Amino acid sequence: MQGTIFNIQRYSVNDGPGIRTLIFFKGCPLQCVWCSNPESQQRRHQIMYFENLCSRCGTCAAACPNGCITIEDGRRLYDASACERCGRCAAVCPNSAVKRVGREMTVAEVTAEAEKDYLFFLNSGGGVTLGGGEPTLQPDFARALLKSLKALGIHTAMETCGDAPWSVFERLTTHLDLLLYDVKHLDENLHRQHTGKSNGRILSNLKTLLREETPLIVRIPVIPDFNDSVDTMAAIAAFLKRHNQCDLLQRIDLLPYHKLGVGKYGALGRDYALEGYETPPEAVMDALKKPFIDRGFETLVEYL
Repeated sequence: MQGTIFNIQRYSVNDGPGIRTLIFFKGCPLQCVWCSNPESQQRRHQIMYFENLCSRCGTCAAACPNGCITIEDGRRLYDASACERCGRCAAVCPNSAVKRVGREMTVAEVTAEAEKDYLFFLNSGGGVTLGGGEPTLQPDFARALLKSLKALGIHTAMETCGDAPWSVFERLTTHLDLLLYDVKHLDENLHRQHTGKSNGRILSNLKTLLREETPLIVRIPVIPDFNDSVDTMAAIAAFLKRHNQCDLLQRIDLLPYHKLGVGKYGALGRDYALEGYETPPEAVMDALKKPFIDRGFETLVEYL
């Protein structure tokens, strides 16, 4: 069985307990305008071009079988409509200015990569976290991978936007030690405007998970002019208070907006919608914690 992966990141400490290896799945049902991994949104392979690294040597143009790339007057021109994303340009680029995003990997291959970090997991209480993109878009592969990791005694976690049929979560949570679940907004119209999708299924799944036996971390990205208000956080806090029934909610993480992925948009030939916005200051983040503290989550809520 194969899945489409776009990155494997080692030594992460913010995506579950201990030192973790992150497996990034390609493809996501949401199109969040602030996404720091825009290369994760499409399931198909993509070509990224980092102009600042390019010397215009023409090596990529010579390697392209379809003539998609030309060098004219010191400029690199690219015809995306003719590109088959074969990756030959990326393979020969001497400056790593071209990158092919996405590769097919088997369960055994991903497991073998994760197993290289087994001693780090053992010594730190860490493990493997599936992320992306969205692992639930590749449910059969995700389930087989989780089973493979559990067979080796590796702690398993998964990050999810929550927009998948409940039947998918039923199949995956059996093999999970921890689920990291994104909540972005309770207002359906605002959620749709900023992510491209309704939040109906996301909130419905979360209600069910808060009654189930799966250890859960709720993660809330704090985005300027979208959900960075006390009223919005108060609504989310009230929702969690009302539906939390199993005491397996381990943490509520507020994730301040950052600009770490901005450069990737240009490399994909896309505009960045939140140009000019800054990371919320500490005083704002402290104020956004208060609605959760007021509803009894003072030992659970924190911002990273």
